[in-house]
Amino acid sequence: MKFSPRRLGTVWSWQAALHGILGTTFLLFFLGASEAYRALGYCLVIVALYLWFKSPYKLMFSRLSLDMMFVVTLPIALILMHMMAVGEIEFVKPMRHMMIAVAFAYAMYLSLKIPHSEQSHYLGYMLGVVFLYVALQMMWIYGIHHKFGTTKNPHYLAQGCMLLLLLLGYCWHIMKTYQKWLTGALSLCLFWLLIITLSRPAWIGFVVGLAVMLVFLSFRQKMILASSFILVSTFLFYTNLGHFADRVCDLYLNVSTEERVLIWHNMWQMLSANSPSEWIIGQGMSQFSEHFKSYSEYHLRGVDFNSPHNFILELLYMHGALGLLLCLGFILTIYIKLVRLYRLQVEQRLTLLMLVMLSANIAFTSITLPFYTAYNLNIIAIVVGVMFALNDRAERVQSHHV
Repeated sequence: MKFSPRRLGTVWSWQAALHGILGTTFLLFFLGASEAYRALGYCLVIVALYLWFKSPYKLMFSRLSLDMMFVVTLPIALILMHMMAVGEIEFVKPMRHMMIAVAFAYAMYLSLKIPHSEQSHYLGYMLGVVFLYVALQMMWIYGIHHKFGTTKNPHYLAQGCMLLLLLLGYCWHIMKTYQKWLTGALSLCLFWLLIITLSRPAWIGFVVGLAVMLVFLSFRQKMILASSFILVSTFLFYTNLGHFADRVCDLYLNVSTEERVLIWHNMWQMLSANSPSEWIIGQGMSQFSEHFKSYSEYHLRGVDFNSPHNFILELLYMHGALGLLLCLGFILTIYIKLVRLYRLQVEQRLTLLMLVMLSANIAFTSITLPFYTAYNLNIIAIVVGVMFALNDRAERVQSHHV
């Protein structure tokens, strides 16, 4: 049956509501409006559950159900491991983030079920959201003189700018002329905001994302991208814009004494005290901050951390070797599925965008933010939801040819 809004009847209004909630939630998320974001995140969970049970396509008995079970199984396993590690039943903050992220994945899948003719109408909506994001950040920084814009951390601002730049680059080829002019101006603003955050992890993530893109491009496209990267990098070094050259040189000269290296050293000292059971299932999601104070040299200076700024060490502490392998296996499976979809030539540009965004985000958050932060889980959820939709299209194309 061909997907059509007319066939959906009243459910179409729920899909429209889903699109609105999804877009608004992500805008609030990137703006750092935590309370409003969480409130809409729970609304998204409710709407997603409603569509799950009421869909005329009987999604409860579709291939999507199997995919969603793949997604839900990992959080359930990690939650059970946490409860085994702490020896009690409790609901902690990471569980809330996982619940909303699962709803995001499902919502992203449904948002891409609309016809292509309808999807084109969302380009203007997306540009409006990006424009609002840039305008608010500029207003907060230069009008209200808030150093990190609407966010409380320079890395949060840097992540939003990095990912939105990648998104605008993907949409460029389908834009009209006036939209390209607007996108060019927005890209320059995002680029400037990224520079003034002084976030080296964001630049590392951006470079990793471009490196992944380079693998899948034609020779001519590789030359254009490589040349553009060299020109921009040379300009930033020569002008030292936003202290870019100073920050890079400082990292190169002092990498062995960099803050993260000391944190990782202290973290390994803490892991070395693990019991055999802790090496297997970890010590739980909520114990790190207090436990690490006894080992952290920064604690003596009055500075405490909520994560070791290293995914591998963090997961090894929280969930042991078993949980670490489960999480890495999950991420590896996403990569394998996306590469397979790319080779099947199903929406190659969108598939490549998901590969690039996932790689850039993992490179950025893995050395900056906690694994269970919404800034990590929600981006993975977007990628997974889009991957489900692309997989659905691939199966329809294959069945049509058969």
